[in-house]
Amino acid sequence: MGINPRYKTRPLFRNQIKTNKSLSVKDYLKKQANKQVILDYSQLRIACYHLLNTSLKKRSIVASSSYTIYDMVNIIINAGHKPYLVDIDKNSLCPSLRELTNLALEKKVNAIIYTHLHGYNINLKNLAQICSKNNILLIEDCAQSLWCKDYFEAIDLPGSYGDAALF
Repeated sequence: MGINPRYKTRPLFRNQIKTNKSLSVKDYLKKQANKQVILDYSQLRIACYHLLNTSLKKRSIVASSSYTIYDMVNIIINAGHKPYLVDIDKNSLCPSLRELTNLALEKKVNAIIYTHLHGYNINLKNLAQICSKNNILLIEDCAQSLWCKDYFEAIDLPGSYGDAALF
């Protein structure tokens, strides 16, 4: 009995990367996200926990979207921090940039986890500059952004704004 073709998986980025065919996914993400180091984890959750646990003082306040998986709240708590849930933007269902920007300007948080949801490519340049100026860690959760319509042509991509990008 053969495998139903409907259930066959295809390689990530196959026929979508407009670059050197020998470039690995890891090297591609490093180039696209403009990051110096790419660490491989089996799950984004583990990477996020490790990052929060090693990058922030205990009991730091970490802003994240209220529209998230319950594990994200548990990750923040288990890393020894306090979650601060922000409202969503009604057009993209992504975290409210206005609310996150205000939190960063008022220095009410120590870190922000911005989740790029539903393939939207949200420009975070202004938020990234404010976070950098105020010494706030900006983490981009890009797990759902790989399939945004302009991912392979855009210049400013999800993952290219923050201090860390999780794919």
